[in-house]
Order: sequence, then structure tokens, then C-alpha cells
Amino acid sequence: MRKNREKIGILNFDSCGQCHQNFMEVFLVDQKLCRYFEFFEIKKSSAKEVADRFDFLVFFGDQELVDATIIGLSNKVLNCSLKIGNCPGDKKSQINIKALGGCPIDRKKISNFFYTKIGLEDISNSQIPVCYYCPTASRCHLRYSDQPCFGPLSIGNCQAACLKKNSPCIGCQGKIESGNLYKMQEQLAKIRGESNQEDLNLFNFNEKYS
Repeated sequence: MRKNREKIGILNFDSCGQCHQNFMEVFLVDQKLCRYFEFFEIKKSSAKEVADRFDFLVFFGDQELVDATIIGLSNKVLNCSLKIGNCPGDKKSQINIKALGGCPIDRKKISNFFYTKIGLEDISNSQIPVCYYCPTASRCHLRYSDQPCFGPLSIGNCQAACLKKNSPCIGCQGKIESGNLYKMQEQLAKIRGESNQEDLNLFNFNEKYS
């Protein structure tokens, strides 16, 4: 882990929560990005007071609320700010900051933006996780089911075929290079309330993809 990671401040005005969830999932599964960035949720009431403490600001949600928050921020801060996603009824911003559109935002857009920012290559098609193609994000098996789903760690060449049939991913296409096995184990432990090595044995990383 790098000692001096860039700090990302997050302000969430997202009404449905999907863009914010997609952003967090990108950083959950990608070890490369975690080496370069760490992120912090910022209270809206203190945004202007703490904005200059971060290397980058990321905003989600209603454009008018975002504009009201960033009015008065310095050009230096605005140049290092990013609006992610669109909400129904959004009007064109009167303040010029970088923006990644989508309702919800596609995870690949987020990954490629931050990969480019640190001078790394964009994610190739062969290294896009199954989650990028998953149609069931709002009822994700990883988060809400006792069945472990290995979509965040698995190559998505299958276009999430199993998930489109309402079955969890078993990782048949192999593990993505940047897949964070330990974060996956931590997440499953949080859901279950205990660590279960059998979850990972189902995927069998060590034998299949090491």
C-alpha cells in the first residue's frame, strides 16, 4: 500500500443511491486503485470548510444541490472536482466541473477515469468484472443473499449470463488481475457475521487462477 495515497472527498446527493454504490464497488474490488486513492464521506454542511483538504472531490446526485454546494469554491478545488451520474430532471450546470454522465453511472467509466488520472492504462475488455454487465445491482447477491457471488472478482467475458438468469456468479471465466480477494472475504464476513472459508473454496482461486 502506498503511504501517500490521494484523498477523495465524497458528497452524496444521490436520490436512488445506485451511482454512489457503483463508485464504492469499483474501489472495493480493484486493488490497483486502492493503492493510489482513499476516500472519505463529507457532511454537506461542512463541505466548503473542508474541501481544500482533499486532492479530489466527487459529487453524486441532483445537479442543483451540487451547484449550490460548490458555489464559492476556489478554482483550484473546482479543477479537481467530478460530478458522477445524472438524476431525472437535472438541468445543465452553471459551474464548469468535470462530469461523467449516466443513470446510473457505468462502473467502467469510473474505473477508466481514475486509471487515466494516475497514468495507468484503461481496463481492457478482458479485465472487466462480471459486475459491469450485471442487471441485478439493486438486489446484488453479494450484498443481500446467503449465496456468495464472485462477480466483483471474475472476468466478464460471459456478459453476466448466470446473473441474467438470477443465479450468482461462480467465476467460470477466471479471476481479474486486480481482483481483491481479501476485500471480498471481508465483505462476505460482514454479511454473514462471520468468516466462512468455504465461500472462497467454492471459487477455488488458489488452484484455478494463481
